[in-house]
Amino acid sequence: RTPDVRTLLPSGEPAERAPLGWMLDRWGLRPVALDVRFPGGEAWACPSAAMAVCGPAPVRPRPARTGTAGASVELFTSPGPDGIMGEYRVGLLTASPPPAPPATASGGNDGTQ
Repeated sequence: RTPDVRTLLPSGEPAERAPLGWMLDRWGLRPVALDVRFPGGEAWACPSAAMAVCGPAPVRPRPARTGTAGASVELFTSPGPDGIMGEYRVGLLTASPPPAPPATASGGNDGTQ
């Protein structure tokens, strides 16, 4: 074991965190529940089944509760009522398209076949 090593393991909403945290604790690890915060930006989204309408979409900001908004981690002095122990601040989000277009039902990947 290397005590200085940290592994980031995204796990979703609070209801999903508890079982994962419980398992990690049972394995002798010390999980820390962090809330992801960012000042806004864009994410790649497909608002309908038509792949032609996919593209960058605005993301509602989740600003840091205190301190800086840049990329950082802040641990709280004690967990909040929701079990959150700090914030993982990632800075402004940037949309990234998929590495290749998804395949269509006809076997092509450009939507023209």
